[in-house]
Amino acid sequence: NHLGDLTEYNFVVIHCLNNYKVDIINRAHPKTKFLWIFWGHEIYSTISQEKEKCLQPVTKSIMCDLQMNQFIKRVLVDKCKSILRPIFYRFFNKYVHDEHYHRAALKCVDYCATFMHEDYKVAKRYMSKTIEWQWFSYFSMELLLGPLFDKKCNGHNILLGNSSTAENNHLEALAILSKLQLNAREVITPLSYGIDEYRNRVVELGHQCFGDHFKPLILFIDIEAYNEKLQSCGIVVMNHYRQQAVGNILTTLWLGAKLYLNKCNPVYQYLHKLGIILFSIEKELVPDNPSVLMLMSDAE
Repeated sequence: NHLGDLTEYNFVVIHCLNNYKVDIINRAHPKTKFLWIFWGHEIYSTISQEKEKCLQPVTKSIMCDLQMNQFIKRVLVDKCKSILRPIFYRFFNKYVHDEHYHRAALKCVDYCATFMHEDYKVAKRYMSKTIEWQWFSYFSMELLLGPLFDKKCNGHNILLGNSSTAENNHLEALAILSKLQLNAREVITPLSYGIDEYRNRVVELGHQCFGDHFKPLILFIDIEAYNEKLQSCGIVVMNHYRQQAVGNILTTLWLGAKLYLNKCNPVYQYLHKLGIILFSIEKELVPDNPSVLMLMSDAE
């Protein structure tokens, strides 16, 4: 609240657009220049059109069921909140945030900074026509990889997804993997943060498909142990339609893993444009592909 209309500032850098920063932008003087460092959820989890595109059919159905159960459990609580929330926000001079208010802030931004131009192209659909793109990255590969910089993948296991969020589309990915002859491979699936109820569905289906060879990572583990698991995964499947799990993707690529992504994923498009060897889930993660589970060669 103390920031006012920002007239004393010429230029403001915003890291991720949360509700507080949306307030700042919408209350700022029209001449204030904003550079927004894009994270992802500001578009993919907030704009309804993009949010709808992120989930595949089975996952979308499961999430509808989970949301309905939550609705039934919380209907009385939410009814009370719906009555009290406007009073609370008005009393504390806050805004009730909705998508329209969020979109209004996007149209006030002058620069969008991402490390992938593909994300900018998605975001630009909801921003001013004069918005400019700037390249930005928080990490060098050396900093991202740390002790893994000189390492390689040393196993045949499969890494599936990066979290217990529905955008991973685990259920569809597990159905695809269940049609392949995995033999003794483990399917290592990080699920240590996200939605508990969704995680439970993934774990249940994973054990149904692969028994003890399905290895969900429910609890957080130290970085050394996690790095060991990454190195054991010569194959990586990230079944996102949106930009997500970029840190894991870049790390496992550097380690020499065979990476499967959806072609519509901006990360796929970005890496393909760079000439990096990667594979599509739609066309190549299929039983009749004789090299589907073959690891990358040293030359690749």
